[in-house]
Amino acid sequence: MTTGDLQTNLDDISARLNTLINTVTPWVFGILAAVVVLWVIYMAVRYITATSGDKRKEAKEILKQFIIGIVILFVLAVVAGSIIGGLYAWYSQGA
Repeated sequence: MTTGDLQTNLDDISARLNTLINTVTPWVFGILAAVVVLWVIYMAVRYITATSGDKRKEAKEILKQFIIGIVILFVLAVVAGSIIGGLYAWYSQGA
């Protein structure tokens, strides 16, 4: 197998993987968004229906931790996208 054949195979695999990712990503984000919305609704109902101060404080703390987690995930997604984009640009320039 020559270097040209390997590059062709790599390009084919890369194109197929890119198509797969572009097809699956919207579905995954849609499902995750639905789960996030349902979880926020659950936590809000739990906070609203809390009868004692301790339960209300606990529900508020869990809701706060959830929001912090979502912010961290968003930042990680942006950073990962930037790194992947940079690596792709770097690879494309070398090819």
